[in-house]
Amino acid sequence: MVALKAVDHVGLSNTCMMVVLVQDKLEPMITCPDDITVLCSDDIKQLSKTGAASGMDNCQMKSVTYVDNKFLNQCKEGYLNRQWTAEDIYGNKSYCLQVITQVDTTPIKIVWPANFSSTECGVDVSPAKVGQPVITGNDCENLFVSYTDKLFMNSYPACYRIERCWEVKNWCTYNANLDPNPGHWKGVQYIDVYDQEEPIMTIPSDITIGTDQQVATGI
Repeated sequence: MVALKAVDHVGLSNTCMMVVLVQDKLEPMITCPDDITVLCSDDIKQLSKTGAASGMDNCQMKSVTYVDNKFLNQCKEGYLNRQWTAEDIYGNKSYCLQVITQVDTTPIKIVWPANFSSTECGVDVSPAKVGQPVITGNDCENLFVSYTDKLFMNSYPACYRIERCWEVKNWCTYNANLDPNPGHWKGVQYIDVYDQEEPIMTIPSDITIGTDQQVATGI
């Protein structure tokens, strides 16, 4: 309640009581963090890395929150708009925008498996035994690794040869319409198996036959 008093020039006065509702119509002040570029492997939810907005109000602050609008590919490359909102206890709000860019600075490097040879027939030639590509720099990529085998039975001096064609695809950058394809790598591994064991032959026993006999034994 507020008491209002009116006084005229001769000193006569009158007083009345009235209710005064005090309202806060002022929006809070908000300070946005700077735009920032981070690695695709970074956790953008860690505000200690990306920065946080702050708010100030003439009465009392309620909260400072954010909402992300992402424009990132499946490998977390691109950018996002982070809209910060500062709100006071009376529902007044202020907004600001922070742009966070995510990049991949580690290019893919591939070491293809070395050629393999063995003198053991029936040797295990699975990738787990004869080697497979060693890939580094794949912190954010979406990689697909595959191989196809071609068998050559006439590959002297080897008993047989396998031509193993390796392929690595990064689905984030793969484009079959481009040559060279930025997300496609190929490598070849040769697997040779040699047979160094002589065949075992069983000789039939000696026999004696007459000159008038026509016998083919052991043939």
